[in-house]
Amino acid sequence: MIINKVILHDFGVYAGLQEIDLTPPSPDRPVILFGGLNGTGKTTMLDALLLCLFGPMAKCSGRNTAGYQEYLQNCINRKSAWGQASVGLHFRHVSEGEETHYSLRRTWKTTKSGVKEDFEVHRNDKPVPSIAKNWLQHIEEIMPANIAHLFFFDGEQAENYATSEHACKLIKAAILNLLGLDIVEQLDKDLRVLESKTQITSLTKEKQVELGVAEQILTDLQSKMADLKQERAALQAHVIDRAKRQLKQAEENFRKIGGDFYERRSEIEASSQQDQEALADCSRLLVQHAAGFLPLMLVSDILDRLNQRDSQEQLIREAKNSISTIKNHSSSLMDHLKEQGADSKILQSVQKFTSTDLRKRSKTASKTISNEIGFHERQLLHSLKQNKLAQETQAANDLVEKYEKLKADADNTLLEFASIPEEASIKEILAERNQYQTELAEAEKKHDIITEEIERTQREIERKNSELQDKLKAELELRIQHEEKARILSHSAQARITLERFRHDVIRQHIKIIEALVLESYQSLLHKSCLVSDISINPKDFSVTIFDADRCVISPEHLSAGERQLLAISLLWGMAKASGRPLPTAIDTPLGRLDATHRSHLVERYFPFASHQVLLFSTDQELHSSYLESIKPQIGRKYRLDFDNNTGSTRIVNGYLPS
Repeated sequence: MIINKVILHDFGVYAGLQEIDLTPPSPDRPVILFGGLNGTGKTTMLDALLLCLFGPMAKCSGRNTAGYQEYLQNCINRKSAWGQASVGLHFRHVSEGEETHYSLRRTWKTTKSGVKEDFEVHRNDKPVPSIAKNWLQHIEEIMPANIAHLFFFDGEQAENYATSEHACKLIKAAILNLLGLDIVEQLDKDLRVLESKTQITSLTKEKQVELGVAEQILTDLQSKMADLKQERAALQAHVIDRAKRQLKQAEENFRKIGGDFYERRSEIEASSQQDQEALADCSRLLVQHAAGFLPLMLVSDILDRLNQRDSQEQLIREAKNSISTIKNHSSSLMDHLKEQGADSKILQSVQKFTSTDLRKRSKTASKTISNEIGFHERQLLHSLKQNKLAQETQAANDLVEKYEKLKADADNTLLEFASIPEEASIKEILAERNQYQTELAEAEKKHDIITEEIERTQREIERKNSELQDKLKAELELRIQHEEKARILSHSAQARITLERFRHDVIRQHIKIIEALVLESYQSLLHKSCLVSDISINPKDFSVTIFDADRCVISPEHLSAGERQLLAISLLWGMAKASGRPLPTAIDTPLGRLDATHRSHLVERYFPFASHQVLLFSTDQELHSSYLESIKPQIGRKYRLDFDNNTGSTRIVNGYLPS
């Protein structure tokens, strides 16, 4: 199936007549991209496709609990001159090798008696009233309404499918419809009704009255259950979801005017005071350090020269002090050598050595001494040059580095302090945020109370139903009097057992294929290739079990939000592939809450391969820059939804949102 064209006339936010060509220009460019800001009609476009195809069976996002006629009336553009609207759809479908073209047009208008709807079907350009009359049966052969959600869905809401409860419902509905087992389920229910009626008619009047009362109680409980579920759904759709949106907007506004700083004002003030005190302490240490030997670093070259000069003058002093001693010692040495009868050559050698040494010392001693440094000063000078001054310098550098870091921290804290808004400027939006928080908390509390009541009612229904079945069974064993009734009951029970076996065998046979397709889809989308090694679907309750590389179970609730959304999309994608139906895929808000890595994988690994025709309804915050560039070769057509504030309506134009 390929959708060639959609035609809107005064439908929702789309005023006037607008035609959009959706035919992919080539098989390798299947993506049709719609870009628009929130509120410009992306979801409305998806609703239009579903409404045109399925009419009263369409699960449109804006319908909620409204009746079909009420929903149609709400879809008429408020500025429609004739009080009517229409949606049209042209598509082609290949069956048994033959291609058939269909043109659908669903038109409705407001009348005194309500809303009147007309539906036309053209097949190969010829009107076919018989198909239009039985269209819901005809479309089941092309795209069954019960599996449409596998192909047309809201990406932002898809994460819900990853929770245990929603995943079971999704998989059960899809598998039963894909395998045609919904007929088996209905047949089982019909047989149970037949058994119940047969059982009751075989009882006495008194027992029939007793069982009638029990059945009435059960019916009342089931009615109560339906009312509670409807009340909970309405509360979720009209109160909780709205309160969440309002609270999200209020929190965003609160953040923009510095609300985060306002709530942390005491913390920021204390931090600022601590930073200033630490900065002052560090500054005092620097001043104390500068009052010591540190300034001598400015004259380190002078200290070097002074130390060198002192060493030279020390040699001069030693030379002056040693000359007379050496002369006396030399004279005594010569006298001693002569007395000992030393050889003349030895005497001459000693005399020559002594004379040479005295000349050197005399030359050194003749130099002038300009600095007189005391012993303690000399020791200090040597200490400064060896290590003390270097240690002082390192300590000073450490203090300066610490001061600069403290100064940066103090500046940041002061910047935060300056960003704290005045209480008067934030009072109104703070009150608004608190109001929405209170409303949401109260609504969620009421939602929990209703849920608890639903669970209690469900338990009561199960108990009453069990009691009723026990009574029927006990009475039946005693009261079956007619062979025909016994035969019906016996054969019906046997038929239900056979149906259950058939259902179980069919599911078991096909579920492995679905598991493999879902796993293949999930692993191709994950950026953590080793996160999931296997996915198992329980054929009895359709629960999903995920295993990691060590065959340990991973709970879907323990996955990140992005991983849960990819799991949900993998479930939809895998079962869509398992359906074997070549149907288009349409996704509203395709990248929703995903982070950058998960978005990249979805863009590169899913959108180009989701189907032979992929419709994406995106905001400017989703598909942009690098994402657009990576999927550019697969984009066949691009449209932009331009909303005119003056007319309050949207026009569809060629091109995409500006980057």
